[in-house]
Amino acid sequence: MFFNCCNNPCNRCCCDCCPRSCDPCGFCPIGPRGPVGPIGPTGPTGPTGPDFNTFGSFYESAAQVITTGVPVTLTSTISASNLAIAANSVFIPTTGTYLIQYGINAAPGAVAGNNIFLAVNGVAVAGTQRSISVSAGTNSTAILNLTAGQFVSIMPTAAAVAVSNVGGVSANLSITQIS
Repeated sequence: MFFNCCNNPCNRCCCDCCPRSCDPCGFCPIGPRGPVGPIGPTGPTGPTGPDFNTFGSFYESAAQVITTGVPVTLTSTISASNLAIAANSVFIPTTGTYLIQYGINAAPGAVAGNNIFLAVNGVAVAGTQRSISVSAGTNSTAILNLTAGQFVSIMPTAAAVAVSNVGGVSANLSITQIS
């Protein structure tokens, strides 16, 4: 492979890179590639990433009656770090993005229009409403951006509907900070 030592085709070339100086259109051969050099030193360690040690899984083992405007009862904790249940809601201590899984067991007396949804500070979160099943659990998952100080709960739209605990718990809520 050759190149014009002046990078200007067919011009007179007088430069130190060519063994034949001052030849018109002087082309210089490119030699073989040299060996790869040694690996350089390791760079400095990057900064420590964020600690997303915020999670919790909460439930209610007893059967319960759910009513519009009253959070679904949650009184027990399976495991938690930096989250706790209080007044059937979970307090969010750190602003971030959270993966939330929620549900209730079967509600044999449920009728059309009976639903559960996630609420933040008592306000329904759009897109989280699910129809309550009379014969199986009603469960869903959402990813929400939450601000420190907010409360998350499961809210029903139902007029005194009994939720079973047969075969499991009557309600569950799991929250994990993901960013």
